[in-house]
Amino acid sequence: MSNDQQHHISQYADDTILLGEGSWENLWSLKSILRGFELVSGLKINFYKSMLYGIDLEDKFLIVASAFLSCSIDQLPFRFLGLPVGVNPRRCDTWKPVVDAVKKKLSSWNGRSLSIGGRVTLISSILSSLPLYYFAFFKAPKKILNELIKIQRMFLGGGCSEQHKTCWVSWKQVCLPKNNGGLGVKDLELFNISLLNNWKWRCLTDKNALWYDLLKFKFGSLARKVLNRDGPIIRRKDLNWWKDILLAGTTNMVSEAWFPNNIKCNLGNGLVIEFWKDKWLGNELSCNLFPSLYSSRPAEFSMVADNGIWQNTSWRWNLSWAVNNDVTVVQELTYLKAVLQGITPSKEFADSWS
Repeated sequence: MSNDQQHHISQYADDTILLGEGSWENLWSLKSILRGFELVSGLKINFYKSMLYGIDLEDKFLIVASAFLSCSIDQLPFRFLGLPVGVNPRRCDTWKPVVDAVKKKLSSWNGRSLSIGGRVTLISSILSSLPLYYFAFFKAPKKILNELIKIQRMFLGGGCSEQHKTCWVSWKQVCLPKNNGGLGVKDLELFNISLLNNWKWRCLTDKNALWYDLLKFKFGSLARKVLNRDGPIIRRKDLNWWKDILLAGTTNMVSEAWFPNNIKCNLGNGLVIEFWKDKWLGNELSCNLFPSLYSSRPAEFSMVADNGIWQNTSWRWNLSWAVNNDVTVVQELTYLKAVLQGITPSKEFADSWS
């Protein structure tokens, strides 16, 4: 690399450049990062298998950029690790590979020679696991769920997808656990909701992941978003994927606050646990334990760490709110101070969840 090129790269190293912006500065930065990776790791990047994607960029710029990076140009959508990128998961066409894979697997079995137990085993082990990768990331449209359930029902009843037989038991009963009178077949809709809710759990626990910082930058405090008990906090400009994550579990079949109601806080430094709206004093919210005191609180929103102060290595609770002469409020404040005796935040450990 010539001195002029090195100067050109270093010239923009300290500048703020938008991530993904179609500019020569970004191309030089990208090539420098890839070259640095090769030098540090000792590995060689296969640019022949690498692809360049441009969104709202001129074809002339993409052609020059592909020659500069020695890679080919491709278009959205594409598949990465088995998942489609650049597609709308709410469109049924996106799920066609899943439906086709289920039908293909089903057509290769001679289900008519299997017992009812064998059919249930195949449905549970294969038909319910084929769409697993998609279910773990996307919210399946209702039409796709109905189509997959129809394939399962026909296979269970007749042993093949072409032969239709009357099912004398509701599919809801079939999906119940065996100890509740069902056959233990997964309810695909609940299965999908459960996997999407796992992203909420990861938003609380996987703080060292690279995607965590990206989501936090784009959507704000992830803990507050997934633990909000007053309903999902959704903005119009949010991605459909993020909207589906926040809405997962808020349908009529599941309580509106199902996820946050089953999350308990483990007090650390108290920086991300909300004093009134999180479970950190047992299995009940502080606002429910002390309703009158909660109504007279001075601040709408405060963390545990906001209600005390460190004095050297000692923690002192600061609950000197403007308490009126209401007897109930005074009693609740006295009880709260008694509960907080022996409870001290930690300077060394962050808040955690269980």
